[in-house]
Amino acid sequence: MSWQYTHTEIGPQKNRHTYLPRRFTARLYDLYLSLVATIEGIEAIEVRKRYASLVLYRLLFIYFLQHLGLLEGDRAYLRRRFSETRADGSGFYRGVLRPLFQTDGRHTYNLARLAGLFSSHEIEERYPAIEVADDFFARLFVLFDAYEWQATEGASGSEGVITSEIMGALFEQQIHAREMGTYYTPGEVTSYIARNTLLPALFTRAQARCSTTCELETLLWHQLAREPLRYIYPALSHGYAQPVSPEIAAGLADVAHRSAWLRDAPPSHALPGETWREVFTRHAMVEQILTRASEDAPSGLDQLITWNVNQPLLAAETLRSCQQPELLAACYQSLRQLSVLDPTCGSGAFLCAAIPLLRDLHVVCLARMEELCRPPGLASLSPTYQHTFQEYLEEAGSPALRAFTSLQWIIDHNLYGVDLDAEAIEVCQLRLCLQLIAALPEPRQLDLPDHFCQHIRVGNSLLGSLTLPLDTEHTGEQAELANQQRAFSWRQAFPDPMERGGFDVVIGNPPYVAYQQVRPLYTLDGYTTLETGNLYALTMERATDLLAPAGRFGMIVPSSATCAAGYRSLQKLLLAQQALHIASFSDQRGHLFAMPHPRLCIILYAKALATPTPQPRVFTTPYIKLGTETRARLFERLSYSEATPGIRSHLIPRYGSHLELAIADKLACQSHMLGFYQQRQGAYSIYFTRKLSWYVQVTPFIPRILDAQGQTRLPSELKYLRFSSLLHARIAFAALNSNLFYWLITTHSDGRNLNMREVQGLPLDLASIQPELQQELDQLSDELEKDFLTHARMRPMAFQNQGSLTIQCLYPARSKPLIDRIDRLLARHYAFDELELDFLLHYDEKYRGISNAEQQVR
Repeated sequence: MSWQYTHTEIGPQKNRHTYLPRRFTARLYDLYLSLVATIEGIEAIEVRKRYASLVLYRLLFIYFLQHLGLLEGDRAYLRRRFSETRADGSGFYRGVLRPLFQTDGRHTYNLARLAGLFSSHEIEERYPAIEVADDFFARLFVLFDAYEWQATEGASGSEGVITSEIMGALFEQQIHAREMGTYYTPGEVTSYIARNTLLPALFTRAQARCSTTCELETLLWHQLAREPLRYIYPALSHGYAQPVSPEIAAGLADVAHRSAWLRDAPPSHALPGETWREVFTRHAMVEQILTRASEDAPSGLDQLITWNVNQPLLAAETLRSCQQPELLAACYQSLRQLSVLDPTCGSGAFLCAAIPLLRDLHVVCLARMEELCRPPGLASLSPTYQHTFQEYLEEAGSPALRAFTSLQWIIDHNLYGVDLDAEAIEVCQLRLCLQLIAALPEPRQLDLPDHFCQHIRVGNSLLGSLTLPLDTEHTGEQAELANQQRAFSWRQAFPDPMERGGFDVVIGNPPYVAYQQVRPLYTLDGYTTLETGNLYALTMERATDLLAPAGRFGMIVPSSATCAAGYRSLQKLLLAQQALHIASFSDQRGHLFAMPHPRLCIILYAKALATPTPQPRVFTTPYIKLGTETRARLFERLSYSEATPGIRSHLIPRYGSHLELAIADKLACQSHMLGFYQQRQGAYSIYFTRKLSWYVQVTPFIPRILDAQGQTRLPSELKYLRFSSLLHARIAFAALNSNLFYWLITTHSDGRNLNMREVQGLPLDLASIQPELQQELDQLSDELEKDFLTHARMRPMAFQNQGSLTIQCLYPARSKPLIDRIDRLLARHYAFDELELDFLLHYDEKYRGISNAEQQVR
């Protein structure tokens, strides 16, 4: 069983970072089903499924080896051996495939020589009579031979090319996803999290090694200040320097001239699908970065995350020109000791994403050391550093070997992974092995050391002590039970990072699984987040405990982590850390992952140095919508805005602008919430449905529903508020349909359902609204009700449990002009300025037009 039940999905669709050819994945899955049905020697269907997936990902691995010329130097080795075994009747499975993964030495290139990574599987030992017919391999080789194979991680973006990333993707997505609900984390996500945790952790550790006169942070900042545009991703700065027409530019000085901003901007200024309003929002962030970067005083390492600066490039170029031997040595020593853990690693997506960042910095540091050890740099190099640098250079080998030796060091010393699924761990080890083999400057056999992948382990990250070895925390039957449940002893398995106070980096995609689902298998206690009832929250808590002080955390989890009342204990844990960054992703226009209601967020933070800690500064993005046009280069366009003053009990809001903080501050000045005026026995009601999309659905009437016999039926999920005053009810109806309320629930709720908590929690002191304004709102509410009814349509619909119904469907998007008028009146009550009102009137406007936002009340 894997922990990664319903994680993430790359799918066979194309995106820049992770791309699996559609035809290949579809045909391979068909072959997998065929293999499951035809394997001989195993009766149990579940075991046949496991073994079928094992056979397929082993075949993927050896196909990459064949491409590298590592199977007897023959790039058509498998096809040739298949023909030979078919001719002599020995069969490919028994004659070739099994010997490749056995330790009997009968084969010229025996994969078991690779440190026992690929020795016989326990299924093969339990079922020695396994057979696979040659017809399966004939069909498989036809498929495999139709593609080009590249033994590198990362997607090629081509339908005709298979890269080694496919091993993990297929394992978790195509084969196990349908059988076990597991999914794969897209490369764009793993890369973003890796670079925004590993590099800040490295900078922090390196600075701790330096004297007070050697400031790494200052050096990085000066490098950024020299040419800030160089370190801003092109997707963020696109069109920044282009001139703007007077018609469009007029809106910058006067909001009354922004009517043209809803139009799509030209490609010279805009990314695909961007309006002028979005272009100027993006350019405002660029302007802020350029202004702040020119300041003399460094703003701190976390500012690089807030601005989404290209940290890999900044770090590499800072080290490439480093003139301080102390700093260079500190960075390289910290790099060699950096510990990176994924506690639910699956097939290793996050660990593989860490590799290029670490490897490239290894190579840059070594190259700079080599330069300093030659004239003219040698003259300024002390004997101590000259000796130290020479030792590192000799250990790394020639420049042609450095990528390989660095990668070998990274796998042996930097990467740590744990997962419940033994097959996932084997795939992870296969991927790491393949990366190492592919890094060789020329094809040759590689005998891995016995300790290769020693830190990639099978185990239950949530079970087991962080301080005691397994044999001392359990005795007798308890120890046997712990072993069966794969309880993990962290100090025993990973002594080096644990003795240093914890891991420098913990990253990953934890399981989004209800605790009740696994409770029959194992029991958890001692977690403050146990009340959340979800394993992802418990995994985040364990990750915090595993981090060293000032260590860096990065995970992608459901958005409930930041806004659901049931997750208060998790929010308390997050707010006890430092430099909290949260990027949130809606599912309204597209999905990061193919899972039910994939409203997700990426959470980054630095572990607090001591407890208790003051409330950290919190930075957030708005609720990002993932249309097909805006998905491209998504993680290069991210930027954050400070949301610290907006934090409330069980809520970390999703703000993307200083205007939102200003609006929230004015809402907080209200003496009462709307729920204060609710009367259980009130005579005047308004109704709302929990369904949320681009508009809320609040009405002063019950929408009509007729059954097949024409009889009236009540809606099944309709909620209501009652007021003793008709005026209060009508004002509440108007206010709850406003753009303001839509913004409030988008930034403050889970974005999935409209709950009574959000409706009652609207900050609106009805008694303090000026009489004249009350009358205007009353009049507008009457117009809005009539407009809703004018545009409503009775539509027949069929339901599985309720049969045929005819439902009065409402289309609030058609009433947007009236809704805007309501916001203009509310702006007078809340004292919003013209910029704040303009923001609300146009919030999500590109998605809320009639064509996009028409919806139904059921």
